[in-house]
Amino acid sequence: MASILVVDDDRSSCETFERILRLAGYEASSTTTPDAALAITRERSPDLLLLDYRLGNTTGLDLLRRLRVAGCQTPFILVTAFATTQLTVEAMRRGALNVLDYPVDPNKLENAVLEAMLGGVIPRLDLGEKGRFGSLSPLSVHSHAMGSAADRLGRHILRACAADQDLASMGKWAAHNAASRTSLYEICWLAGVKGRDARNFARMCRAFRRASWTGSSVESFLVVGDRGTLKRLLDTSGNVPQATGVHLMIHFLQHQQFVPKENPVFLAVCLLLDAADAWARWAAGRCKPVSPLRVAEEWEAQNRLVPNRILSTFRILEITSDDALSVTHMLWVIRKAMASGEPVGRILKGGAQNVANLANQIDRLDEAEKVPYFLRHQSFIPTDNPGLQALCAAMAV
Repeated sequence: MASILVVDDDRSSCETFERILRLAGYEASSTTTPDAALAITRERSPDLLLLDYRLGNTTGLDLLRRLRVAGCQTPFILVTAFATTQLTVEAMRRGALNVLDYPVDPNKLENAVLEAMLGGVIPRLDLGEKGRFGSLSPLSVHSHAMGSAADRLGRHILRACAADQDLASMGKWAAHNAASRTSLYEICWLAGVKGRDARNFARMCRAFRRASWTGSSVESFLVVGDRGTLKRLLDTSGNVPQATGVHLMIHFLQHQQFVPKENPVFLAVCLLLDAADAWARWAAGRCKPVSPLRVAEEWEAQNRLVPNRILSTFRILEITSDDALSVTHMLWVIRKAMASGEPVGRILKGGAQNVANLANQIDRLDEAEKVPYFLRHQSFIPTDNPGLQALCAAMAV
């Protein structure tokens, strides 16, 4: 069980944090003084620190400096009622995984801690020799992979994979992601990646991912004005091997030089890719069960997964378990209707009006068009979500 040390000069706040963390399944302890925190970390090494910014006459960042001098390298989350851009930047520069505002929402706290601990919660996301992406750097809590800036930039990069066209400029990337160029540059700066490198990483992620799905060439997904620029992009991507499918994407991630492998952004992208592909495999494989799977626990049992793994994957992808299971259930219904000749609406037997209307539209289509139409027109999961993109690829949509 992961252990978390809370340091807050208010005893009631400590008790509240401890209660939330214990209910979430963590081993939590607390102290109200910096000196006691130093003494505790000398005796044992917690997996995560939750530091209040204001600690009497000192601050959480001052305590962090003392902890680092004493040899404690435990990652931390900062909590503050005095959040400013300057403080957030300074906390990120010191290695904060996240900066949370008082009063802390229990769900946000749980999600922040879960993201910090994901390397231990989801064994398959350890990207070591036995991991999904070969011999890449291992993902652990100490990697800081899901730090706030790295996580945001990782999600911006994955959203680029859903673009209909090559996002060859920061302006196009920002417009596709409904962001401003300034905010993209700021996130890149906070994450320690040059804007141009992040953009090209996103472009090549899209090109290699789509090539791995379709069997087309990587170059066919790029819009480049001259051969010299294309050569530089491919060279920095490790060139294109004689590989297909997932091995093509693995090659890119292992050999690309846009974002260093030790950078949290790279690890966040790997985490998101792995979660998307894992959910796509599970969802596609559950389209043809004897009976529909209604809850995540059934899903985990059918796929022989460790408890809470599928729920953790949903959280990484920022989709709810209800929405994910609704998509899977609808796919099951469509497959059953195709096999039995019954209308989709009859098998559904009720449901929300928008789903019933969608079922009626699906019933009018040829069999080959039913699943693609549903995945493109369903409203449970956004079409640019990496999990839905991977599911579409897994089902050859």
